[in-house]
Amino acid sequence: MLKMAGLLFLFLGCTGAGLAVSASLGERVRLLEEMKHMLKLLAGEIRHGHASLPEAFFQTGKRCKPPFSGFLREAARMMEESSGMGLAEIVRTAGERELKASALKPDDREILLELGERLGVLDVESQLGILELSWEQAGRQADAAREAYRQKSRVARYLGVLSGLFLVVLLF
Repeated sequence: MLKMAGLLFLFLGCTGAGLAVSASLGERVRLLEEMKHMLKLLAGEIRHGHASLPEAFFQTGKRCKPPFSGFLREAARMMEESSGMGLAEIVRTAGERELKASALKPDDREILLELGERLGVLDVESQLGILELSWEQAGRQADAAREAYRQKSRVARYLGVLSGLFLVVLLF
């Protein structure tokens, strides 16, 4: 009886691992779509709100979902304090704090972290162009992530179930 319970837990653990991998792939797609939304909102704040960069980051952060809301608010707070750090360093620090634990890959996070190097030194139209370029990059990443999810999520789920079955048969 104890052996059967152990085999059941082994099977459930392997199945859960497959489902977790599949969910992680889906979460990355969702976050990239949210990143695109956030970039559009930020561009709108700069274009129509005529907001300063800290204000645009803060207002956009209020309208976004985590982890981007935390990233934008943290960056806005650090810009307001302006402790001698440049915008690139502020955005990188906020990004590393708020986005590190997300399902985003380093290439995905780099889209946002590069904003700090490009924003804040040019006129409004150039900043909007930079945000548009970042939006397009996020779109390409989202398309690639969606394709990876389509190809790999089913495989991950099946692999979890089949590896659990294999171990149960092997140990039974």
